[in-house]
Formats: sequence, C-alpha cells, structure tokens
Amino acid sequence: MSTFKVNRGSVITAICGVLAALPDFNLVKPYEGEVYRYGKQEQIKSETFGAEVNLQSPFALVISRGRPVVEKRSGNRSKKLRHEISVYIGMTNTHNFNSTTVPPIFSVLAKCAETLDGLSLGLDGAGVLELIDDGEFLVQTDLYTVYDQRYYQHEVAY
Repeated sequence: MSTFKVNRGSVITAICGVLAALPDFNLVKPYEGEVYRYGKQEQIKSETFGAEVNLQSPFALVISRGRPVVEKRSGNRSKKLRHEISVYIGMTNTHNFNSTTVPPIFSVLAKCAETLDGLSLGLDGAGVLELIDDGEFLVQTDLYTVYDQRYYQHEVAY
C-alpha cells in the first residue's frame, strides 16, 4: 500500500490560490468533472454547470485528472507519480458575430499559462507544474466558451 507524500487536495487548493490572486478571474474553484471529451462537452452544457458560472465569468475550474505511476525505484518502495491537472477556463459568449477582434479568452489563457507553467507550489515531494497544452477548445454554448488547459507535476509516493 502506497503512502502519498503529496495530497491531491493540497495541490488543487494551491493552484486555486494562485489563480484567485490573478485579476483575470471572477470564479476560481476546485471542480470534479468528467475528463473524457464527450463527457466534458455534455456536462458543460448542463443547467447546473451554467447556473454555477453564468454570472461569474471569466472562470477557472481546477481538476485533478489522474496520478499514474511513471517510475518504480528498485531497491526501495518509492514511486514517482505524474499528477495530471486540468484548468477549465471559460468566458461569457458575447454572440458578437460581427467583431473582427481576437476574443479576450486568448489573453486569459496566456496569462494563466505564464503564471502556472514552471511554478513550484511549495509542497514537499512535488515538482514544478509543466504545461502540456495551453488550451484545447471544449465547447461554446449560449452562455460561454470553454477551453481546457492541461498541466502535470511529478510527485513522490512510498
């Protein structure tokens, strides 16, 4: 049985704290959601999701996706884990089809990536956050547009 040196909840709380300090977001919170593409799209379209974020856009929802073992060290019981994290970033859909300006969500995505990529959360046993994808388009509904920004950090378990 493994003993995890880094608590998943502590990682999510730390990331939420960093993002909440940015002036770009009106809502930052942990989020437990589906992580496969079809499930994400369907859940984001549901009424409860819309009610939660509708009046608090732009938002960042932080998700712990998975923590697979990537290395078992021979001779002792220690393991190296790859903690995969998603940040759903969304903004209100303005329905301005005549606009030729770049949507503001791209500057929020860039600011979030600049802030988190390479950041150490200060948790013993955890490495720095590494950017995997700076924003995969998920969905655009009547209420908002949402992108999935993905990261990982290496962690230790015994």
